[in-house]
Amino acid sequence: MKNFSIYRIFTIVFMSSKFFFQIMNFQRKHRNKWDHEKWNNLLLAQAREYKRKALRLEGLLIKLGQFLATRADLLPEVFLQELADLVDHVPPVPWNETKKVLEQEWGQPYKNILTSCTEEPIASASIGQVHKATLQSGEVVALKVQRPTISKVIKADLRALSIVMFLAGRFTIIGKTMNTKQLFSEVERVISAELDFKQELQNGLLFQEKYADSEGVHIPSFNESLTTKKVLVMEWIEGTSVIDKTQIKLLPFSKDQLAQNLLALFLEQLLREGIFHADPHPGNILLKQDGTIVLIDFGMVASIKKQDSKELQLLVEGLVLNDYEQVVHSLDKLHFLLPHADKHQLERMFNDFLEVALTANVNGWDEDVMNHLLADFRLLLRDLPVQMPSEFAFLGRAVSTLTGVLYSIDPKLDLFKLGKPIVLDWLEENNRDEETGTPFGNKWFKSLSRTLISLPKRLDALLDEPKLLRQQQQKHHNEKRHTDYKRWSRHYSFVFFLLGVISTLSALLLEHHPFFIGSSIVLLVGLISFFISSRKLHS
Repeated sequence: MKNFSIYRIFTIVFMSSKFFFQIMNFQRKHRNKWDHEKWNNLLLAQAREYKRKALRLEGLLIKLGQFLATRADLLPEVFLQELADLVDHVPPVPWNETKKVLEQEWGQPYKNILTSCTEEPIASASIGQVHKATLQSGEVVALKVQRPTISKVIKADLRALSIVMFLAGRFTIIGKTMNTKQLFSEVERVISAELDFKQELQNGLLFQEKYADSEGVHIPSFNESLTTKKVLVMEWIEGTSVIDKTQIKLLPFSKDQLAQNLLALFLEQLLREGIFHADPHPGNILLKQDGTIVLIDFGMVASIKKQDSKELQLLVEGLVLNDYEQVVHSLDKLHFLLPHADKHQLERMFNDFLEVALTANVNGWDEDVMNHLLADFRLLLRDLPVQMPSEFAFLGRAVSTLTGVLYSIDPKLDLFKLGKPIVLDWLEENNRDEETGTPFGNKWFKSLSRTLISLPKRLDALLDEPKLLRQQQQKHHNEKRHTDYKRWSRHYSFVFFLLGVISTLSALLLEHHPFFIGSSIVLLVGLISFFISSRKLHS
């Protein structure tokens, strides 16, 4: 039943619509006195319901939940915590069904190609599962086989997600901070590519070429002749997860060095033009006995454009040099800032936050301090005029996932101390002025000069900050009171319209014509009502 397309679409859209209605209803009831405890309880209940549905339906819901768990700019802390441990681990497909996929893709009995194959998979996920096998040549390989019905499941989930994204973009705060249409296109592109193992093969070959001469990094080889759209054949690697504490203790170097190697590897990917591994979770990063890092699973990759790569370099350079004017400028060029963003206020906030973060390590790094800082930063993200461009959606996910891996290797890791020399060396090598050839070291002196010159202006701004803050708060309060009563009338019109959308969609999918006529009337009345209330809101 869970693979039935109409059922999946209806379940996902209905759950999302219910969440939207619950939030709007709560905002209406508590607009005069906000109850934070009840608000958190509502969000927790929604997060748990989503998690239950995702684990039951599998497919795209699990991957979407993992993606949302990294989006502090969209979701509150209570939601993020509940989705943080949403693991993409589903029951394996029986061997008989897996065998059919192999023989359909290869066009012959699988025993003509394999001398042996484990019937129980070594790993099982929503897209496919991995078996250990031996070819007729005697080569031991990892055999990745796609789940038989996954294409239909993902296709139905994407249809449902397109409806949810439309509703979220049109009727929730998400629409004000992100282009949901572009975000859906990016999710659709990356997920659809995961369903084509030939595309994963091409990604893997690009990574293999990229790291061919790199010491301490290994990319498995691939058997191109046996790889099809639903079957991927690659070199079998003997290794453990990169966070395996037993293996880490046996390494010929310290865990700090391992974390440094891993951070350097991914920083190079994330800041340079080209593709990067968008799903660096512990199962996709293996560790050999000699400490060699092995990257696997290139189904989920994303790319960085040349101009974006340059701006990312400038952003990191600004962070290293404490040049927050440059940081904010780069964020603006990368389209992270909304048009009404107060850039001077953002500069001050970055300065205050990072100053606390860096000085927190005076007497040794404290994990609790880090957690509090991250929680504060999440609150800042929700209040600031910042958006996440769709093309960076998977970059943010990769960074968040990698950070979790690094802290799993060493919970007391000082990420700032570890990363700064890596970034300095990288910038020295890669970030020279294209016209003058000025090395990075000279930029430090330029940055210091700019800081000294701008010091009086910054002091004036600091003295004016309390007054500006009071003025901004009063203006915000007046505007909120003026628009509240108009907004709630639009919300109720939206609920009526939403019921019409769901009922009409159900009637179309089920081909129930009498029900379609009635639901269409509800949809039309709701649409007219919503249009009128929207005009009043913006008048």
